[in-house]
Amino acid sequence: EEVRRQGARNQSTYLTWDHMDVYFATSMRKAWEYEDLYDFIQKLMSTSELERDELVSHIRYFDPTQSFTDNRVNKGLVEALMLKRARCTVYSVQDTDTLGKDSELASTLAQGKPVIAYVPNIDVEARAQQLASEDAATILERLRFVLYADESLAQRLNEEEYNLVGGIQDELDDFVSEQIWLSLPDAAATAELKAGLGVKLQDFCRILALSEKAVYDKRAETLRKSHPLAIQVNLDTGVANGLLVVRSIPECAALLRRILLYDIE
Repeated sequence: EEVRRQGARNQSTYLTWDHMDVYFATSMRKAWEYEDLYDFIQKLMSTSELERDELVSHIRYFDPTQSFTDNRVNKGLVEALMLKRARCTVYSVQDTDTLGKDSELASTLAQGKPVIAYVPNIDVEARAQQLASEDAATILERLRFVLYADESLAQRLNEEEYNLVGGIQDELDDFVSEQIWLSLPDAAATAELKAGLGVKLQDFCRILALSEKAVYDKRAETLRKSHPLAIQVNLDTGVANGLLVVRSIPECAALLRRILLYDIE
């Protein structure tokens, strides 16, 4: 209840600001989507590119992870107002496209304002370690995602890797099905499961990380070359306005700084 009250207070603050610089567009349906976006915003806004000359202290940005509304109608109205007021949008490319996030991208471009699409460039080894540290339900969700999104996954696996993925999937399915609350994982039981899987879990997580990298690389290429929403017509001028794609936080920070200082070519 206190967290929700704080979110509501934050939203009131966003609504009373006399201007808005940056809107962050994202999907927040899974726990890690909240966590990933929050981490991304914190890292972006603390880069040396934005901190020099005390620029960061003057940037006003809408962070949806810090805002709470108790019904979808008010939420939609608030976000529409933020999009209207913000000077640019940073679009966080995640697992899948969603109607809400894509409409925010399109409406910003249609206003003639810049949109930066951030597509993470996956470090396979670091990502594999991160996945191995997650709870069983999260690892299983990531497997389900890559099975859905990576059409060539099965073709890339040899017989041993294919059997490994199937075996780990069965064990994770059995374990997760016995949990009462997926949002409150049993740390002791999870540790016991991971100890039993041993090195197989590491190999499995590396396969997942490689697949995630393939998915994000493909999404970046699609946004750059063929996505139907990547170019919109500015409704006031009739001039085409295109999406700007970045693959790293420093690159995103450099582009954002130039946009806000009217220093972009």
